[in-house]
Amino acid sequence: MIKSKIRKEVLSLIRDLPEKELKSRVIGQRFLSLPQVTAASVVAVFMSMTTEPDTAPIICRLHQEGKKVVVPRVIGEEMEFVMIDESTPFFQGPYGISEPQGEAYTNKIDVMAVPLVAFDEDNFRLGHGKGYYDKYLSAHPCYTAGLAFSEQKRKVPRDVWDVPLNIIITD
Repeated sequence: MIKSKIRKEVLSLIRDLPEKELKSRVIGQRFLSLPQVTAASVVAVFMSMTTEPDTAPIICRLHQEGKKVVVPRVIGEEMEFVMIDESTPFFQGPYGISEPQGEAYTNKIDVMAVPLVAFDEDNFRLGHGKGYYDKYLSAHPCYTAGLAFSEQKRKVPRDVWDVPLNIIITD
């Protein structure tokens, strides 16, 4: 099955997924309980879309725990991260995702929550097709956790540039 067909099938399924809020809470709790997250100083978290687990509670909890939180923004063909807090202004990025204003964060990220459309048993992910995360992670390795609903598991086609994640966390 080609990537575009898998994306369309999975995104259609997730849009109408029952109990999405409950499933998101479970995923968030599992992510926050990871020893790597507990020990982390800097955690990267994506700003979720409606077809992804809700990351707002994760970001809030990380701030409560005194961790530095960075979120991505797209600059041309690249992705960079910006440290955020409760007062950070956001704008709508080129893909309709909230992106932070501010200076690019260029130091080490300890753990990164990674979005995905589909995943397989070997922790490979199928993203939205622009390659931002694969490019970033190739140059800036860190511990990676894909956040997904269990219904997103599929056989995922792989390319040589695909970077497997350390773990996939589901409901």
